[in-house]
Amino acid sequence: FQAGSSARGQTFAGQHAECVFLSGQSQSATRDQVAQLRQAAVQAGRRADDVKVFIGITVVVDKTEKIAREKLAEYQRYASAEAGLAHFSAGSGVDYSAYALDDPLRAVKTNAIESSIRRATGGDTQFTV
Repeated sequence: FQAGSSARGQTFAGQHAECVFLSGQSQSATRDQVAQLRQAAVQAGRRADDVKVFIGITVVVDKTEKIAREKLAEYQRYASAEAGLAHFSAGSGVDYSAYALDDPLRAVKTNAIESSIRRATGGDTQFTV
């Protein structure tokens, strides 16, 4: 099992992984990640479908849709922006405490989770702290 969608992680997965966990932010981005992963497997001399892909999602269920939505709303009340930023900093290897709230996140090369930084700094949306 392999988690990670950085270039380094995809190369490793293409060579060795049987299963890969991905956390895509959109259908098209996830589709691209899976295609790149399958290409890495082929480049490593394997079949494209030798690697199974699991997508990380959060599902909230209950007896009715109304109760499930209420449960989701309760979960969301416990969300903490500060805790989220601390978690993202830990995973990305970037100390965002030095940023002002409106500073844009910048791509920084670290040995941490490259795909997290890429998702937050690439594309059309400019994320800030």
